[in-house]
Amino acid sequence: MRATLTIDDDVAEILEKRSRDEKKPFEQVANEALRRGTSPQTADAQQPAKEPSELKPHDGKWMAGDDPARLKEILADMEVEDYLRSIRE
Repeated sequence: MRATLTIDDDVAEILEKRSRDEKKPFEQVANEALRRGTSPQTADAQQPAKEPSELKPHDGKWMAGDDPARLKEILADMEVEDYLRSIRE
């Protein structure tokens, strides 16, 4: 199939450079790039990578006055404190 397509200058430069580097015709390089970009495997891979989160280790010791049986209540209190801190910022 023949089609007229307007390509952004930066994309055209990338394709032209690849065409020269790989010693392949421009059309072949463009078709290969389109195939890669439209295949189902690459569609999922193109999702932006999430930045790794930092986990801070905890010694796991209970503080004086903490009751393991009240863990849900303690966690709920911590969530409230975090939320209140976030809306103040």
